[in-house]
Amino acid sequence: MELRDVRKGFRQLTESTKSLATSPKKGPRGPHLERAYDALEGLTVPTTLTRVSQNVAEGTRALVLQAQNQRAARLEVPKSGPITDDVLALLSTRPPATVRKQIDRLASLEVYRLFDHPTRDAAIRETVELDLRATHRVRQPTLDKVVGRPEIPLRLEQVQRRNALVVLLSRPKLFDELAAAAIAKLGEVGVPGDEALIDKVARRRGGAVQEAASVAKASIARAANMTIVIAAFESKPYVNGGGLGNVMKELPPALARQGHNVIVVLPRHSVIDRSALQETGEVGVVYGPKTEQFGLFKDRRDGVDYYFIENDRFFSSGRNGVYRDSYGDYGDTFERYDFFGAALPVAIRHILGREAPDVVQLNDAHTATAATYLAADPAFRDTATVMAIHNLGAAYQGRCEQGRVSNTRLDDLGKFYPGGPVEAWGEVNLMKLGLTESDAAITVSRQYMLETLTEEAGEGMHGVLQELRAKDRLWGNLNGIDTSAWNSETDPLLTKNFSFEDQSGKAACKSALQQTYGLPARPDAPLFGVVARLSGQKGIDDIVSSARRALDAGSDLQLVVCGEGEDKLRGQMEQLARDYPNNVAFDPKFQPEKEHTILGGSDFFLMPSRFEPCGLPQMYALRYLTVPIVRAVGGLEESIEDFDPAAGTGTGFKFSDDLSGAIDRALAWYGRGPEERQTLIENCARADFSWDNASAPEQLAFYRKTLNAKNAS
Repeated sequence: MELRDVRKGFRQLTESTKSLATSPKKGPRGPHLERAYDALEGLTVPTTLTRVSQNVAEGTRALVLQAQNQRAARLEVPKSGPITDDVLALLSTRPPATVRKQIDRLASLEVYRLFDHPTRDAAIRETVELDLRATHRVRQPTLDKVVGRPEIPLRLEQVQRRNALVVLLSRPKLFDELAAAAIAKLGEVGVPGDEALIDKVARRRGGAVQEAASVAKASIARAANMTIVIAAFESKPYVNGGGLGNVMKELPPALARQGHNVIVVLPRHSVIDRSALQETGEVGVVYGPKTEQFGLFKDRRDGVDYYFIENDRFFSSGRNGVYRDSYGDYGDTFERYDFFGAALPVAIRHILGREAPDVVQLNDAHTATAATYLAADPAFRDTATVMAIHNLGAAYQGRCEQGRVSNTRLDDLGKFYPGGPVEAWGEVNLMKLGLTESDAAITVSRQYMLETLTEEAGEGMHGVLQELRAKDRLWGNLNGIDTSAWNSETDPLLTKNFSFEDQSGKAACKSALQQTYGLPARPDAPLFGVVARLSGQKGIDDIVSSARRALDAGSDLQLVVCGEGEDKLRGQMEQLARDYPNNVAFDPKFQPEKEHTILGGSDFFLMPSRFEPCGLPQMYALRYLTVPIVRAVGGLEESIEDFDPAAGTGTGFKFSDDLSGAIDRALAWYGRGPEERQTLIENCARADFSWDNASAPEQLAFYRKTLNAKNAS
């Protein structure tokens, strides 16, 4: 190593340091600077050069510290708002005292803003307010301007809370009352690794701080490894039901991948192959008007244990469907739901022994009675019970006449009386029972949650839901999708796979779709796809009228519709296909694989649903570079952003009432040609609705929030 090499290294370090000092975007001691600095410190040189090397290294360190201080001095710490990563990074550089005080003030204001529950957050609010007044000289007018919690996903809110608490607890001086309150709250939102900060703060402090630290560390450990039981009436692949079955197939494995012990409990319907399950030998007994026994079977799939309650009277003998058979709904539906709910706590004890789960999630009215039986059982006093609403429609609320209560175990618990948990409008209502007896409730999208608070969409439950929301016990979380099953790059059902980078396969899929349905093979014709149940709720009548209007006006669009349902709408679709045989194809026989090929070959996907709690096909469409056209309701509103050509943002076309107008906008965009279409198509390709990245972490944040509230009550 020559002296010139040392000088060269020093020049590089000087230039890097100057760049650091003048560029607020570069972090202190960026990677390039660290590499050069380490190289200098590690030089093996003759004695005559060693002293030069040491001097260079020491000088560089001084320059780095100077650059950090200059950057800190230049950075303007906001007077309000969340603690960002930039602020946390700045804190780690040991900024000047004036900057540190600004950060401390911001953190205290954030804690005051984010922890606003009048009872659960009283201790932290009182102590941090005292700190703001005494340490930061904040007056009441400033506190009055501190706005409440933002309407953001829970997982992001918990990150904001944690960041504010970490800064607060990092202060060199903190009086014991505030330290204890802040540690207690960090236990509610902290992550593994925060225990070190808690121990550091609690060291050499009094009993109250030590006690708060012990509880907080246990809470963080519990939240990182929960036992979660999910009860449902259906789950794929065991039962091919509807959207609930999809969620029950995909959500539990996603939660398990986050590090939790997940158990799903289902009825062993006659359509589920008994020989494919493992018999546990466990026999449960449910007491009531008529004592019933049940067997317990098991299967393990995708990291999740699935258990099946077998009872010949309610689930097996002579029943060829889950909810109904070819003759219609079963006459004992209410009693079936009640038995399953009563059997659930018994089954959980057989599965877990003395251990109680951290969370039990119930799903729709089918499982609602379990909320009552869990609440009445002391073994589950520390378990948070949550009710998931997949569809609030009147037909799905578990309604029946009040006389049926005498046939169930609910009668002994005295739950039916005017205004009581199970009574609604003079009837038994299992959905209401589940909502009022659970610790919290969650819908399958945040937008749908807001809609259910209105009389129009609340289906008679809006008053109950409004009360839950006022108590901070109602939330919404958009479902995710299985991105491995819905993937244009690997889907074996497609004629040819494709991606955004190579869209040639998309053209092949479009040509194959046109050929399959007898439409002219025109690559330039805009092709619209629909896969939906033929019902008014799905907006099929709007599709018929809008397509007819466009075709009557001379549009060259093509339309492929696949679905089963109402005879009237089927007749309208068949007539439209007869009137425009070169433009419209109707397939009245739905099969799951057809959804893949229609999504793969279409340019647009229509979902004009009048209400849609979540909706999954619009998310599937994005995975196939197929542009969704959706009504701005429920999960459709939340998952699809309206395309703005000027800004280049958005993932589809949205409308409130005018589907024809949305189709016109889509056709105008399509008419600009392939090159002009790439911005929107790229936005579709970049959209991410995987369970692992958003929906599962949000569901876990909801569980944790509910557990925190239960523990505080």
